[in-house]
Amino acid sequence: MMKAVFTFLLLLLIFGCVNHSDSTIDTSIDQLYQEAKNNAKTLNEKQDHYCKLVEAYLERTDKPESIAKLEHIKALNYHKKRELDSALVCFDRALSVLNSDSELKYDLLINAARDAADLTLHERFEIYLSKAEMLVKKIPNPQYQADCIGARGIYHMNDQKYSQAIPFLEKADSILAANSITNNRDYYHYLMATSYRYQKSYAQAFEHLLKSKEICLQNRNTFQLLRVYKSLAVLYRKQKRYDEAIKWHEKELNLARLSEAPSEIRAAYEGLAIAYTEMNDWTSAEYFFNLSLEEAIKTDNAEAIGVALTNMANFSSRRGDDQTAIRYFKEALEHKQKAHVSGFSLMRSYLFLGKAYANSGQRSLARETFEQARPLADSMESAHWKSLLYKEIYELYKVEENYPLAIQYITEYLNLRNEADNQESEKIQNELMVKYETREKDQQIAFEQQEVKTAQRISIGVTLLLVLIVAVGVLLVLNKRIRDSAVQIIYRQHLQSQQKQEFINQLIKEKTITPQNNNRDNHLLNSLIQLLEQEKIYRQQDLSLEILASKLGTNNTYVSQLINKEFGCNFNCLINRYRIEYCKRMIKEKSSESLLMKEIGFEAGFASQSTFYKAFKDEVGITPLQFQRTMLVRGAESSLDCDLLPKTI
Repeated sequence: MMKAVFTFLLLLLIFGCVNHSDSTIDTSIDQLYQEAKNNAKTLNEKQDHYCKLVEAYLERTDKPESIAKLEHIKALNYHKKRELDSALVCFDRALSVLNSDSELKYDLLINAARDAADLTLHERFEIYLSKAEMLVKKIPNPQYQADCIGARGIYHMNDQKYSQAIPFLEKADSILAANSITNNRDYYHYLMATSYRYQKSYAQAFEHLLKSKEICLQNRNTFQLLRVYKSLAVLYRKQKRYDEAIKWHEKELNLARLSEAPSEIRAAYEGLAIAYTEMNDWTSAEYFFNLSLEEAIKTDNAEAIGVALTNMANFSSRRGDDQTAIRYFKEALEHKQKAHVSGFSLMRSYLFLGKAYANSGQRSLARETFEQARPLADSMESAHWKSLLYKEIYELYKVEENYPLAIQYITEYLNLRNEADNQESEKIQNELMVKYETREKDQQIAFEQQEVKTAQRISIGVTLLLVLIVAVGVLLVLNKRIRDSAVQIIYRQHLQSQQKQEFINQLIKEKTITPQNNNRDNHLLNSLIQLLEQEKIYRQQDLSLEILASKLGTNNTYVSQLINKEFGCNFNCLINRYRIEYCKRMIKEKSSESLLMKEIGFEAGFASQSTFYKAFKDEVGITPLQFQRTMLVRGAESSLDCDLLPKTI
């Protein structure tokens, strides 16, 4: 009897400790969440520290609200680093675990909408914002109402429609002012000032910046206050009032030093250097550019060093010192590659370096640099950057009087510009459709549609005129029919190769489920296939041979031998094969949608975009973006593809 009572008390104690531990973890997560949100408004660079704590807490909680808060902390870190596509991935993960409506869900939706607006992802922006607006109807709150209206202003700002942004921002600010709410008012006034500045209405811009400064001090928002100081300096520089500009850059520098924010100190030095450069005070400009570089080196941040070196290079180029500019551009490119910066930043460095070589007469090195940039341009989901690269290559061949290649690249450039214009027109048409469905501004829709058609006609006319000028100038005409035929043959060959590979994969799949060995092998093989096919364990980013062996209840050596024997490859090859097949399915199913290839790679289990791209190209033979484009044309050529399949294997 005493033994039974003792066992019951022990179980009760353990249960109470577990519950207490869970409660303590959730409380700690809530405190961390509030601290991270408050820190986002300061210049304190502690976000990386918070993210390390997030990973530890994610392993210790399964509560949806806690998981969502931890993912939001990660998103705040990506947002501060301006890696907004990664921030959206975190927001999506957070939203996927929340089933019920709450203030936390609204907070996630409105922040995701703002980041989508910054990336000008119109469809995703509308999805996030419409869900947030539905929640506002259930949770009446003037702050939420203002944020939803302000988000539309932010979208127009990032779409460079500044005059359309201002009414939304003004309305959002008026709602907050009417309810004596200061939160976010500093941000809205800052955005209105930026809109007026781009419209060259400097008096209104100055007025809103001073108002933003006043509210920033009231809210103790040092992060936003620093942006206001910087904008005031830029505004004075635009008006060539350099003494005032330098005064505000010095305020920016003092605030950054007071906040002990190395990256902002570097940026302030850079602002002062640019101001002195515009004044042609080369000595002072060089002094502050060097300070900016020294500050970047102190932080040991490869991306910051790359930015500082790029500024030094541009400064040297402006002074006519091409050789020094080339040296700085090369070093900047190396640091950016080391930091794994975005493709856009790398492409800018390639273009800067190539043009510097060309300006100094080193055309072979310029051509080599542009050729190195071509794979990057192919992998980027932007016709704009690829067209800029092709234009520079055209200019190079034109100077060398290599007219056949010059014509080839100017034609590709014009085609890409036309493609970029069509993408822009399609985006505008999507916006018009949304406005039509929500019954807003019907008369404006007809006017903007006419603008789109006119822009397309002008674009086509300009393209034809440029092609004719080039053709007359060099007395050569490219045979478009032959080029199109060659492209079609390449697509056919790729489709045939792809279909053969799918057939082979099917045979391999059929082979894996056929018992061939002893009972233990069959059992482990079936368990392995279940983990891969049904549980999709390959989507786990930290998956290793040790984890797989543990799941199967055996050792690493036996699992490795089983994979080699049954699949004819090693562990990494097998996992990558399943991940690539998953990515291909996703691209096929959503080939007509706007996709972020980085997201697909993360969903499949790849740890980084570069690993995903390399594995995909090694397995399929082309990049994910090229594969997506192949899927788009596949339907149009389906009748041809049937004849390409082998009759027998």
